[in-house]
Amino acid sequence: MALLRSKHHQLAGFFAVTLAWLLCVTSTGLVEWRVWNVTGNPPSMSGLLYVGMWKFCIYDHTQDGVCHYYTQTGTQLLFHFCASRNVLLIALIIGLLGKGALIFSIRNTSIRNPTATYSPLATAGFLYLCATSFVSISLIWCYYSLKINEGISFPPALQLPFQPDSQQAGGAFSLAVFAAGLMLYGSLGLLSKKLPQGSDEAVQP
Repeated sequence: MALLRSKHHQLAGFFAVTLAWLLCVTSTGLVEWRVWNVTGNPPSMSGLLYVGMWKFCIYDHTQDGVCHYYTQTGTQLLFHFCASRNVLLIALIIGLLGKGALIFSIRNTSIRNPTATYSPLATAGFLYLCATSFVSISLIWCYYSLKINEGISFPPALQLPFQPDSQQAGGAFSLAVFAAGLMLYGSLGLLSKKLPQGSDEAVQP
């Protein structure tokens, strides 16, 4: 019965980490990480500014929205934001390695050797647990940049202030928080492998 529960935890963990990794990838591509309330000069430039990991979008009173990539505009990002982005990218790479370990585990299922003391699922669980840690660090850095109202040096031609009047976390941030929690649950499920009772005797000559 304990072994059956362990298998259920592993199955739930498999689906959880898969969904969590996809949500992390999705959140990285979204632009609504930080939402700036901007009062521009001239006043017609006032509106909302969505700040993402790779680009930002300007929404004012006269247009639906114009997006710019940081690398194309020469925007200068400060430390906490750059660190948050880089750490999140590392988390995605570690999660991809965990996905490889999951695929290997499926191809080499432990049914062939029920007395094995090692499972590739444990490696996958450990990798996803590390990925969860990196996602959490990224979220903490991003939240800290919100709390201190950290600014961004936009090109002068855009007529955007260095700091907003106010800012708050956007939908992409909330999605990443949910993904981190789901990935933690899934990684613990993958690490819940239990050997059947009497397995020690089974391997004795």
